[in-house]
Amino acid sequence: MDGFVLRACKDLAASGASLAAITVPAPVLAIERAARADLAGPILRWDSPAPDRDGRAWSFAGFGEAACVDGSGDARFDELRRGADELFARLVERRHPDVEGAPPPRLYGGVAFRPEPARIAPWTAFRDASFALPRWLYGTNGERAFLRVVMRAGEPLALDPEAIEATLAGFAAIASAAEGRDAPTEASIERTSPEVWGAMIGDALARIRAHELEKVVPMVLCRVSAETSLDAAAAIARIGALYPECVRFAFQRGPAVFLGASPERLVQKTGLAVEADALAGSAPRRGEGDPRDARAAAGLLESDKDRREHRVVVDAVLAALTPIARELRVPGAPVVRTLRNVHHLWTPIAATLARPMHVLDLVRALHPTPAVCGTPREAAIRWIAAHEPATRGWYAGAVGWFDAAGDGAFSVAIRSGVLAHREAWLYAGAGIVEGSDASLEYAETRVKQTAMLTALGLAS
Repeated sequence: MDGFVLRACKDLAASGASLAAITVPAPVLAIERAARADLAGPILRWDSPAPDRDGRAWSFAGFGEAACVDGSGDARFDELRRGADELFARLVERRHPDVEGAPPPRLYGGVAFRPEPARIAPWTAFRDASFALPRWLYGTNGERAFLRVVMRAGEPLALDPEAIEATLAGFAAIASAAEGRDAPTEASIERTSPEVWGAMIGDALARIRAHELEKVVPMVLCRVSAETSLDAAAAIARIGALYPECVRFAFQRGPAVFLGASPERLVQKTGLAVEADALAGSAPRRGEGDPRDARAAAGLLESDKDRREHRVVVDAVLAALTPIARELRVPGAPVVRTLRNVHHLWTPIAATLARPMHVLDLVRALHPTPAVCGTPREAAIRWIAAHEPATRGWYAGAVGWFDAAGDGAFSVAIRSGVLAHREAWLYAGAGIVEGSDASLEYAETRVKQTAMLTALGLAS
């Protein structure tokens, strides 16, 4: 490293920075290998197929926490902004010349579906909103890679060049190590019963016919109890291989890891440019090459029920963006987005902001969308809190990252679950509007939960 790390450590120590980052080039690894580095602390994964500022898709694996910002209750977004602004103001970075194009320091984390008065298992360590600056962050776009370490002043290992060089050597060793094999998992599975679901849907439809709700999105819980500890790294590797077109994420808080593969972008902001997805209306896949699969996709486009469900989401996104945008670009009709096991109606929406804004302000305006909540929003949230079999925590919340400039990317935290030791809690919802059929919607939730069951090695 031609003495860069030593010089950077001395320079940062002399600067008196309370938060110091050093970013250096690293070996290019498959992100699944990098995620198995022997580094302590909470784990982070963020893999997005969307291009970053350099036009390439980046994948990140993080370890430990150098700093974090949290928020609670109705003030959670304001608390996040204040904490993040103060954190970034204290952070000083030194970069090796070979990594000038690497993304800047970012905070990674999530916002719960709704503020909870009390946190119960498996969400006891997850705040209403929580974002962390990883102690170690490995990033790669397939052609280049970097390693960033962030230290607080006064820590025993603060700005230790030998520790940084040793970690780099460890990544080089990972590059040449043999790939391990995942052991099969035996587990029992318990789901929200069709009877409980049917009662929920009956009540929801009664509220819709009484015009208290237009749409609501109830959730089914799938509880997994395994004979051995569940491997979060193996689960995220499987889900990444099966759903490369989705954003794959993993956030650890305490002993629990929340992970998933989201097909739905909530919002992405770069400067004044904003992109958001409306994703609602679903049909199960019939198998690759099966003639019925094309008919299922065509039927989804022609379905009055699904088009109505989808339009509610489009209208909500436009209502949030119209007052703050000087330009909106919206397709005239949705298209079908096809994933491994399900078709969705999808409308990608683009906007140019009328003035600079922080991405958290956009998250606040958009979250939760009718795709995972319903409409009217507050009435749907109250119905969900009163009727669902378990608290949602970060499921159907917003997960992502933001930087010091207020740019960032967030996805809706669906196709997701929580792993803790030998247990997992997997979630899936279905949009209920007039004309919904309880048994068909229940079958849809089972299809959606296949993603996480496959990640755990419990489905194919």
